[in-house]
Amino acid sequence: MKLVDEAEITVVAGNGGNGSVSFRREKFIPLGGPDGGDGGDGGSVWIESDENLNTLVDFRHMRQFRAQRGQNGMSREAYGKSGEDITIRVPVGTEIINVATDEIIGDLTEHGQRIKVAQGGDGGKGNVHFKSSVNRAPRKVTPGSAGEERDIKIPLRDRTVEFKGLAFLQHWALPNFYFHYVTAYNVLRHNGVDIGKRDFLGG
Repeated sequence: MKLVDEAEITVVAGNGGNGSVSFRREKFIPLGGPDGGDGGDGGSVWIESDENLNTLVDFRHMRQFRAQRGQNGMSREAYGKSGEDITIRVPVGTEIINVATDEIIGDLTEHGQRIKVAQGGDGGKGNVHFKSSVNRAPRKVTPGSAGEERDIKIPLRDRTVEFKGLAFLQHWALPNFYFHYVTAYNVLRHNGVDIGKRDFLGG
């Protein structure tokens, strides 16, 4: 018998930070050039298997997981800080399915396995990258790209019933069968019935 524990969640990776428009402002450099830095990358979303978990019940009330956005670029060619990744922990044996395409993204069969389910966006370029001989004061920048967002289904096959069935056979059914077999065989022998074990079993 197989039971299925299943949840559906939304994962949203962080957007990349925007590039910065900035120019050097120093006392003895009146015509300072561009120094706008790049934006940081957005955080990604990961799913990791944990042998200490055995159910998806926690996902009944928490269905959306969002990683951190990348920080915008700053002056003096300072890069924005990248957004932090988030990790969603699930039991070993969890399958990951893309709801939109019904594609299996992965199957976590061992403790500590990790799969990236949403990629963070790239940080945008600051205006320091767009200086040229014909444009010494560029105001051009690029925005950070959007992080991936998707709905995923995470079914978990509950092996408890299967394990209980195996335990039943190993610890009760088989020993009891052997006990009754030996008892019946000895009773027949005691009453003078000459029967081989193979004959008794129908072999």
